[in-house]
Amino acid sequence: MRVSETVRDAMANGAVDLVDAGVAGAAVLEIYTGTAPATFGDAPAGTLLILFDLPDPAFGAAAVGVATLLGVPIAAVGEGAGDAGYARVLDQDAAAVFDTEDVGTSGNTVTMSTVTVSVGLDVDLTAMTVTAPAGAV
Repeated sequence: MRVSETVRDAMANGAVDLVDAGVAGAAVLEIYTGTAPATFGDAPAGTLLILFDLPDPAFGAAAVGVATLLGVPIAAVGEGAGDAGYARVLDQDAAAVFDTEDVGTSGNTVTMSTVTVSVGLDVDLTAMTVTAPAGAV
């Protein structure tokens, strides 16, 4: 199946709308060491390094299939020590929405000021995007 930009925008918007679902608190981006679990929804693997509270709403409307995180940079303090391996986004009720292993300091799905996190030191979340696939789906 091939999709139009309108469909790509709807796909990206649908994904990020789930981030704002729930009522218990802020949506959260968790950063862990290592690799994401093989099956989505499994318990996190690796060491939890840092938690970023996301704004509400977390993302702007998608354009050309890409939704961009609002309110960046977002600062947080390291809770663990190590190198970022993957990110998990939780909705406002702490339910997992999606994982990504594309974490880095430039041009990544999740972009931070550094991928090396230390306990008690500040790290900035500088950008994040959710991209619906182009072309054949």
